[in-house]
Amino acid sequence: MSQALSPKKPESVRSGLHTSVSCAVLLEKKRSFCSIFGLHHSGEITGKLLDKRSLEETLILMADASNANTAYLPKNSAYQIVLANCNSHVVRKFRELGNTFPDAAAFFEQAYAQVFRNDDHARTENLSPTTRLAYHREHSLPLMEAMQKRAQRDLDDRLVEDNGTLGKAYRYFLNHYARFTAFCEVENAPVCNNLAERMLKTFIRQRKASLFFRNTLGAAVADILSLILITAHANGLNPVRYLETMLLRPALLRSDPDAFLPWNFMAKFGEDPPSADYSPTTTA
Repeated sequence: MSQALSPKKPESVRSGLHTSVSCAVLLEKKRSFCSIFGLHHSGEITGKLLDKRSLEETLILMADASNANTAYLPKNSAYQIVLANCNSHVVRKFRELGNTFPDAAAFFEQAYAQVFRNDDHARTENLSPTTRLAYHREHSLPLMEAMQKRAQRDLDDRLVEDNGTLGKAYRYFLNHYARFTAFCEVENAPVCNNLAERMLKTFIRQRKASLFFRNTLGAAVADILSLILITAHANGLNPVRYLETMLLRPALLRSDPDAFLPWNFMAKFGEDPPSADYSPTTTA
């Protein structure tokens, strides 16, 4: 079994393998995915990726509220990192309480349903970042503030047990409220990270279908192939043709890798079938 020393507790030995998925969404709606399978936590991979970042533009980083996701961020970066938390995790917490606390669960679910409808409207209307931010401030921020007041009131008036399941859900929402409302304060901040969650399920299905991997090398190969296909599909390409083109053009791939970025691919190769850099040798 693979093992590694824990960076926080050197005396501890890690043996569990984790899959972390990172989704980068650019302003031009280009999407890039990175998946790592190994002895790590997601925050460690995020920190290593951001250490290599050379752009000085503001970065919006969204994840769930676990401290492990932000414990390894660059301390002296040349750019600002805006932290946001996924609101879908809040919805899930209250949905799970629907049978025991129906009133509170219904209040939060209905409010969040409207928040997500507002975000869908901004996306379908193709609002500019500035207009989208103003729209959320006008229509979504009052809903978020109403949920904050409800949670704080119930806790202050002792209407719920502070350490009970509902009390913990309230504390989770209140403790990270600033990050949950980042989409009302920062242009282009997303409401949730459902895109990354969907991609993560793809790798989970792959892992289950393969009955796990024999070693980390096999997992790395599967990661690479999966990422190629997923990234192509997310950017509107035919995944099979995309992979075929790369396999048949190894010389061009080495000399001009930028041409194979999904958003440059169609301009370079169009719809025509790929032509090979080489002819396979056949033997009788």
